[in-house]
Amino acid sequence: MKAPTAQQIFDMACIFVSQGRFADAAVTFEKCLLVDPTRADAWSNRANCLSQLGNKFDAILNYNHAIQRSDTQAEFFNNRGATWMDLKCYPNAEKDYLKAIVLNPLIAETYSNLARCKMITGDMEAADTYFTKAIEVNPQYIEARLNRSILYLEQGRLEEGFKEYECRWQCGQLPPRGLPCPKWEGEDLNGKRIILYQEQGLGDAVQFIRYAAVIKYRWPEAIVAVEVNLALVRLAKTVPGVDQVITYGENPGAADFCCPMLSAPRVLGTTMETIPVAQAYMAPDPYRVSTWADRLMADLKAHPHRIVVGICWSGQARPMQPLANSVDARRSTQLSDWEPLAKVPGVVFVSLQQGHPASQARTPPVGMTVAAYDEEFQDFADTAALMDCLDLVISVDTSVAHVAAAIGRPVWMLSRHDGCWRWHGNRSDSPWYPTLRQFRQQTPGDWGGVFAEVAKELTKLVAVTEPAIAAE
Repeated sequence: MKAPTAQQIFDMACIFVSQGRFADAAVTFEKCLLVDPTRADAWSNRANCLSQLGNKFDAILNYNHAIQRSDTQAEFFNNRGATWMDLKCYPNAEKDYLKAIVLNPLIAETYSNLARCKMITGDMEAADTYFTKAIEVNPQYIEARLNRSILYLEQGRLEEGFKEYECRWQCGQLPPRGLPCPKWEGEDLNGKRIILYQEQGLGDAVQFIRYAAVIKYRWPEAIVAVEVNLALVRLAKTVPGVDQVITYGENPGAADFCCPMLSAPRVLGTTMETIPVAQAYMAPDPYRVSTWADRLMADLKAHPHRIVVGICWSGQARPMQPLANSVDARRSTQLSDWEPLAKVPGVVFVSLQQGHPASQARTPPVGMTVAAYDEEFQDFADTAALMDCLDLVISVDTSVAHVAAAIGRPVWMLSRHDGCWRWHGNRSDSPWYPTLRQFRQQTPGDWGGVFAEVAKELTKLVAVTEPAIAAE
């Protein structure tokens, strides 16, 4: 039997790619290259597969081979740039994107990728320029419009940002809720029932459920229902303005209007000056708070301390959502990264971490006392009650930080360099949460600098707390 040609092997590899079988495709592209190692397209496609499989360094090597054989293909540089981004090598990524634009100035994706690179490295003006260019090249390129809206929101241009942010429903990653009632666009709600529903993560719901109170204030005779994940149901019942709480998945009943939570700021005309702010708009159950206070007193009495600090060091990975998963990798830490805090005397820590990373509390850094109760949490009502017994919460940018701030606890939020838009750039406070303080990476990936600063501030806090404890 005649051996298959390089083209035939290449075609089979492409079929595997179309089926999402990237491991099989990578092996098959390699077989193609054994027959004809000069094929730049096979090197590039194999690199794409390796990148999809998480083998980023090997992918770079394969892109290098492709570019050595054909250095006029903008696609090769664009894809290598994206892999450099995954590796947090932003100068290399920028160089590749600029080269791709020189080779082909009509690829909207490349401008958008370069803009994202500029956002991550803090050059917001250039990011705006490149997102706008991407949209000029392809007005239907939703990803660029979505990312530009996030840029506007981060800059505090809330009216522009929330208006453009409506394009999120066209990106394919966020299917509409599909409730059988009109989407609310500011109509009179007196005597009407509106469902304000959670559309994204738990932190988003905690932050934007506050708009129930705004709606109720403007239309006192409205019936304001909120639909949230089960983990938030009990806390949602304590929010001012909420008449009814629906658990996601249950029959929401008939309604006159519905509104995604992150559309409410647009409909209500929110600006930086009119953000609805409250010291605390969620309330933990007093009985549960008392129960946790007794529990902590018993569990921590053997550990001399002046303050008790709750900590959360990681978000939750979302491998089925590549963009969200990439963000989670940048916002999350390991408990071992928190070692500088273990050296601060007079502090004991309580884990507020959930999910797989919670197991790290069993092996904390040397010198760090961590009490862990994650297996006892049923929902955020339990977490909030425990938080209310703590002197301080320190958390990466995840729902724990939102809940702590929403119940009015002091919270120090640790942010990646390219922080989420809701924190509005390199500022230390938050216009959304009066009790929240930010500690942000000064360079991408630099958690060391963040923890050094946090340890310094924690030492100061212990020092000013000591006299009060001694006087009791």
